[in-house]
Amino acid sequence: MDPKKHNLNKLKDKTILLVEDDQFQREVLKDLLQSLDINILTSNDGFEALETIKQINIDLLIIDKIMPQMDGEECINEIKKMGFSFPIVLTSGSEIDEKLSGNVSKVLKKPYNFEMIQSILIELLV
Repeated sequence: MDPKKHNLNKLKDKTILLVEDDQFQREVLKDLLQSLDINILTSNDGFEALETIKQINIDLLIIDKIMPQMDGEECINEIKKMGFSFPIVLTSGSEIDEKLSGNVSKVLKKPYNFEMIQSILIELLV
């Protein structure tokens, strides 16, 4: 069996929260991740994400840096204050402050492709 495929199989039954304000990007990534049998929850902004995190155990968070209401940086700071320790992948089309990157497991620069996401998920969840 292909080692990459074997590792992708280990992602089944993981729960990922995807926080992205752009509906198109959110839906496309959700569909792609669901094709790997990963449970995907979505939120439009940091406030929604915090409510979800309080109610459901997640294995990993993928969050956009720039969003209206509560952006990714504010949300990550709140998550850390609450004591959660799951891996966090921060996505951004702009530069990331080094202080912020210390609070995340990985930074994923936009535009990214599905193979990049798969590699990060295998690295952080397998």
